[in-house]
Amino acid sequence: MTLTKLEILNDHYKDTFSYQIGNLRKRDRLSLYLLITLIIMYLEVVSTIGTEALLSKLISKYLGNDVKLETTFVRCLIWFVLFGLVVRYCQIVVLVERQYAYLHELEKELTSFFSSKILFTRESKSYLNNYPGLSKWSHILYTWVFPVILLLFTAIKIISEILSNIRNFAWIVSAAFCLLIWISIVLYLCFRIGEK
Repeated sequence: MTLTKLEILNDHYKDTFSYQIGNLRKRDRLSLYLLITLIIMYLEVVSTIGTEALLSKLISKYLGNDVKLETTFVRCLIWFVLFGLVVRYCQIVVLVERQYAYLHELEKELTSFFSSKILFTRESKSYLNNYPGLSKWSHILYTWVFPVILLLFTAIKIISEILSNIRNFAWIVSAAFCLLIWISIVLYLCFRIGEK
């Protein structure tokens, strides 16, 4: 009976760890997409006309020359994409953190089957001992710096839109997406603070 339990736990641990690797890849990809979207928004703040021309060329290239989109619509679309990416990024990062806690519990359970306490500590004790400085820095970037930069940048972006645009429906949509982004990030940061 004990051997069967060990095999089941080991298989579950391997499956859970492979899911975790997939989640880490998703997090990294989402980080890249967020950065690209922020760069596009930054370019729009710095050079509105140049960015509109660039986006028009991209739209023509991928959707055809006969497709003409209003710049306000494109701006709202970028806010929508950013909102979707932020929500998904926060979900994945929270999932990654929760899975690590779960992996640590599985490792404790698996280690109890052996006299050596080093086995099955890859993601808990062994991983956290002598945690390299670069890994600590990366963790801080992913969990704190990046979300705070998102908050600050979206604040700068919406303020620039307030100062340069007439209050119209597109502006209201942009402001709504900005607010939803802030709520998502604040909820994520509350999760991080509550986890400590």
